[in-house]
Amino acid sequence: PVESRIMCMLAPLSTAIARGWKINKPGEDGIIEYHDLQDVEISYPKNMYEQYSTETDAGYWVRHRSKEIHSELKRLGLNQLVEVGAGTGSVCGFLAQNGIDVAAIEPLKAGAIQIRKRGIQTICGRLEIVNFPSASIKSYGVFDVLEHIENPSQLLDEMYRTLEPGGYLLVTVPCGQWLWGEMDKSIGHYRRYSTKRINEVVSRSGFTPIK
Repeated sequence: PVESRIMCMLAPLSTAIARGWKINKPGEDGIIEYHDLQDVEISYPKNMYEQYSTETDAGYWVRHRSKEIHSELKRLGLNQLVEVGAGTGSVCGFLAQNGIDVAAIEPLKAGAIQIRKRGIQTICGRLEIVNFPSASIKSYGVFDVLEHIENPSQLLDEMYRTLEPGGYLLVTVPCGQWLWGEMDKSIGHYRRYSTKRINEVVSRSGFTPIK
């Protein structure tokens, strides 16, 4: 059946589909789109996605971050992840190549196109409008995203609502407000984080920091 094929293709989202999630039909490019009636502005220069090249993935920081995330997933015994704000797919692409079932959510179409080229099932839209059923996702990743959101509580609240009991959220953010500079402004950052600050932000949405 078509539904079975979709669930197999979207393994990290299979529980959401089984619980009646209204999944939109993929377009000809294979991307599932959810249009934002609120037209919320994304604080990231989309032309950076349009200029993307695969050489971008070869940088030390990109490789190091992806390896650390993969190690943490394995330590937690997780083999599935829904990445929110996946950019051009540098993290989820690495994870997919290393045995993790991933699905990507990216609000900017230019980024979603690059992710889909990696063979990863991609949803174009904000998580808040995708509207997964409650308690239907095993784990989320949000990597260098929260700093681009003026008030990240709405996104974090939605991830908490839709995570299964005992589910995990993995987060990376740029550290040290004292490092704030022109680069942060140019790519749409609102802030940088200390360990204390990121723990406070996620805790307000109900999460319990464990590491």
